[in-house]
Amino acid sequence: VNALTLIGKCTQKWIYDRLTHIEMPQEDIHKDIMSRYLLKFGIFRILPNYARFVCYHQGTWLSVKSDRFRIRNNRDIGDIEKLIDNYSILDYLPGLTSFNSEYDTFTIMVNEVIHYPAMLKPPDYIPGTDTTQNPDYTPTFTDTGSLEHFYTQVGALRQICEWLDYLRENNVYDNTKIIIVSDHGYNVSNPFFKQFADNWTGILGTAIMVLGIGYLSIYTALKVAPLFRVLILWLYAGLLVGSYYFLHKKEKWNTTGLWLRSAGASLFLFGCFGASQIPALSFISNPISSYLLIGLGIGLNLYVGYIIKRETFLSLHVILSMLILCVIPEKTLATIILAAITATIGIILSYKEKWEYHLLIVIVAFIIFDIWFNAQGTTLTATENIIAIIGIIAVAVSCMYMQYRNFYENTFFDKAGFITHLTNWMLFATGLILHATGSKFKTILLFIGAILCFFISLKAKKKKIYWLYHLDGMVSFTLLSLSIIMLNDWNVGIDIIACILYSTIVVCLFIVYKEKETLLYKIFLGINHVAALALLFFLSLATSNSLPIKNITNFFASTIALSILSIAIPVYTAIKKE
Repeated sequence: VNALTLIGKCTQKWIYDRLTHIEMPQEDIHKDIMSRYLLKFGIFRILPNYARFVCYHQGTWLSVKSDRFRIRNNRDIGDIEKLIDNYSILDYLPGLTSFNSEYDTFTIMVNEVIHYPAMLKPPDYIPGTDTTQNPDYTPTFTDTGSLEHFYTQVGALRQICEWLDYLRENNVYDNTKIIIVSDHGYNVSNPFFKQFADNWTGILGTAIMVLGIGYLSIYTALKVAPLFRVLILWLYAGLLVGSYYFLHKKEKWNTTGLWLRSAGASLFLFGCFGASQIPALSFISNPISSYLLIGLGIGLNLYVGYIIKRETFLSLHVILSMLILCVIPEKTLATIILAAITATIGIILSYKEKWEYHLLIVIVAFIIFDIWFNAQGTTLTATENIIAIIGIIAVAVSCMYMQYRNFYENTFFDKAGFITHLTNWMLFATGLILHATGSKFKTILLFIGAILCFFISLKAKKKKIYWLYHLDGMVSFTLLSLSIIMLNDWNVGIDIIACILYSTIVVCLFIVYKEKETLLYKIFLGINHVAALALLFFLSLATSNSLPIKNITNFFASTIALSILSIAIPVYTAIKKE
């Protein structure tokens, strides 16, 4: 166990390095340090051990605070002494970190920099005496104390992030578990409540406007034809959208204006949907015209979500668009095509932003739609199912492209990316199974997907993105297993399918063992044990005549083949003594 007390030990060096190095040449710094501390250090050396602490005096060397923290141009920073005592350690973390340990290490670091808030100057957030604030970096707070806490926390987190980048550069970040904790927060002012207090009349006026127009819409709906009812809804939507152009000029109401514009776009979509799908609003009977109008509403929603440039808004409008498609009573091929186009465009619109959670939301929404589409008993022809599969592939491929582009730029593990990537492959497999029932087409597509995923996994391994290599390797195996199981549609016997599937497991287990892939070996070893139990269950059913004879090609030959496979690796390892 090694314990080090570093707080305050690097303060003087940090002041010279960060606050005076521009004004004072390095040789002058050394001369200044020698003139300040040479005599004091000499006294320290001649004192007995039990008296040296008096001379050292916690690093001040018998200096008063104003002398210790006075720099060349006589700026006194004694007021932020404790802040720099702690901040300097965070700043010097890369220099204090080594990577030569032969054993696993457990390190605890305690730093109290945020206990001493100060007005750090953006954009670097470094302590100093110049506290002139740049309005471009000053968030809205109602008091100076809250702003000091905010700046100190940002400055501390920036130093931690630089240290984490240093760990990545030295290839230790991925095998290090880092936990950052805090004992408590602080009661800084929340600008939202001040905004509400200052603008409660505007909020109340907005509520009255919404209620008034809503009442007017309901009242007039009883007096006019469906066409005019929809026009009233669109007028209401136009007022909400128009309110944004008034509110966005006021900084404190910009967010409120964005939400009102989103509400207006959503109401316009509802009107487009009701024009052909809700009896009280319906005035369009032509299916093509109805889907074109719904597509127009969805397009406007996606556009509004895109121009705001915020993940929450774009995800919200994609979800609303998918929800509208889910509740269409008479679903056809056009419904799933429009859903696939909506999901694909929703993914592409986030190209520049790289929003991982948005991708996950879109993929999950599309999976739910597809399951709901099939659960409603919608019947598609073979050709229509192929078109639906093409739409599903378009959604999956667009998501894969967005993800792989991000994965190859940042090799570290991304939890959200992992979940989204796995969910996207589930969409691919689920879509094929749901829309290729009874068709041999899905077997070929699953096999092609397995091969492509395998080569993608090899590319991830080449780029040293090992978590992606492991994930895509397992996905490839899963798709290959599904394609083998789907051989049943080709009238292949269950016993033959069992032999091929177990052979695949054994081959994969052997390969990952020879390649010394420890994680994949453990996974496939577990799969092998489960498969062995499943085969025993299969053989017991076959011997008891519980399986139809027509589904078994040659029970005796299959039993011999499975037996040979089950003992192949134990015999091989015994011979090789591995």
